[in-house]
Amino acid sequence: MTSKYRPGNLAAALFGASNNNEEESSSSSDEESGPVTAAEKMVITHTRAEEQRKEEKHKEREEHKKKIQQKLDTVKQRDDECPRTLYVGNAPLNTTRDKIRNIFHHFGKVHSVRMRNVLPQNEKMSRRAAAQTGKFSELQKSLTFYVKYEKEESVGAALAAGKHEIDGRQLIVTSANDIKYDPKCSVFVGNLHLKITEDDLIKHFSPVVDVNAVRVVRDRNSHEGIGIAFVRLSDPTLLKKALTLNGSQLLGREIRVTKIAKKKNRSANNGRQGKKFNKGDRKDGKNNKHSGVLPRSKNINKKFKKRTDKKDNKKTIMS
Repeated sequence: MTSKYRPGNLAAALFGASNNNEEESSSSSDEESGPVTAAEKMVITHTRAEEQRKEEKHKEREEHKKKIQQKLDTVKQRDDECPRTLYVGNAPLNTTRDKIRNIFHHFGKVHSVRMRNVLPQNEKMSRRAAAQTGKFSELQKSLTFYVKYEKEESVGAALAAGKHEIDGRQLIVTSANDIKYDPKCSVFVGNLHLKITEDDLIKHFSPVVDVNAVRVVRDRNSHEGIGIAFVRLSDPTLLKKALTLNGSQLLGREIRVTKIAKKKNRSANNGRQGKKFNKGDRKDGKNNKHSGVLPRSKNINKKFKKRTDKKDNKKTIMS
């Protein structure tokens, strides 16, 4: 069957369907199917929105994976750099990176010198700008540097050289890996003034013992001390001498100098304190086995049962 003749479409009428016929058939099919309803439009928009959400979630996951990988790479890099990095603390506020480089370049080739733990003068100023201009907060009492060497042996040479000073102030020089305070050669100092500095503790302990490192525990937000610190000595034999400073006066306070408790002792003490609250515990320190129910909860259940039994007895008497 030939299509109907229309003006200007004689060839199409004689020789069969053409592109125009295809367009007509498609348009006729559209007409037969009818206009798109509102419900169908809602379904189409919903599916498109779901596809967009899936794409966005996929992008977020990929970005999150990249960030995690970057963090892992930086941690790996730091682990590789730590053995050849020197920690330098308690430096005066006028200390520059060039000064630190001039002191420690004698022990080996210095790769880089970084200034850390900088407190800017105000919130608008960045830490980098504060380090470059020297505009620090009033709470900033000293500076911290990290000296990275080309070789690991340079760190040992710098530590073996002994004490280092800048403008009469003793620097705290340790390996970046050596952040622990061994109880055998360290003491705990308490009841300190909140504005205590590392230099104050070094000056207080130095006449009695040889101080290797000092760590003042500070608040993260205010950067003020919380009243405690740790002092590491150069030799374990000096521990008894350091303990003689217990009860001495520092910045108008009577400080406490005691040994650092080991982790095992801390956990044991915490366990003893916890036993005061568990009345169902045995005297030998072992908890009674009672099908996963704690002694405290078991006692509560007993009390609850007694109350319910009393109520039931009252009801029977009243009846």
